[in-house]
Amino acid sequence: MESSETDIVPARAEEYGREPNQSLAQQVYRAVLNKILDGTLSPKSVVHEGKLATLLGLSRTPVREAIGKLEGEGFLVRNGRTVMVQELTLSDYLEILHMRRLLECEAAGLAAEQGSIAGAELRRLRGEIEKLDEGAGAEAHWVLDSELHDMIARGSGSRLLAQQVADLRRRTLLFGLDRLPGRLRNGRAEHLAIIDAIVAGDRAEASAAMRRHLDSTRTEVLRGLHLFE
Repeated sequence: MESSETDIVPARAEEYGREPNQSLAQQVYRAVLNKILDGTLSPKSVVHEGKLATLLGLSRTPVREAIGKLEGEGFLVRNGRTVMVQELTLSDYLEILHMRRLLECEAAGLAAEQGSIAGAELRRLRGEIEKLDEGAGAEAHWVLDSELHDMIARGSGSRLLAQQVADLRRRTLLFGLDRLPGRLRNGRAEHLAIIDAIVAGDRAEASAAMRRHLDSTRTEVLRGLHLFE
């Protein structure tokens, strides 16, 4: 695939998180990350430091810092002097999923055992997930999916584990939920099973439900291999 250079001009300042309590580097980081995650910047799109600084009306220093952070997190890759959006291959995705399985099954078990997540929060989230249907779209599913997985990771009681899970999950967004046609419907039922096990305080079942959820994702990815050709 040929690399292409894509403009990163937000239609409105709030699209890239221009908030008073954020540094300029953080603002640029969010601007570029959002464009990567929403597909505006596709894999192998070129991110040009000088052009980006001009477009956002900033000096090169915060732009350079933001690009460096995105490189460190694996969203951007450098080829000589050219910085491009990383392409997440099937192999990359499956490796990330394997690491998530190790971490998130343990997190679910700990959250259930410790009762560290408020029952009211779990019931609220369960109700919102139950109301979702495929017509709600991938973004609506992703918002609740992200909230649940983050809640469980934090419920483990380990800040390091929660951070690792958040980073890994964010990287899987490069893969795209739209590549998994049956995932929204199946993921909904799997999420409900995880919540029920945590509410019941059943460590073994919570861990097993999370494992089934992530294994199901892997299976559906492998069934859809033709989508990556």
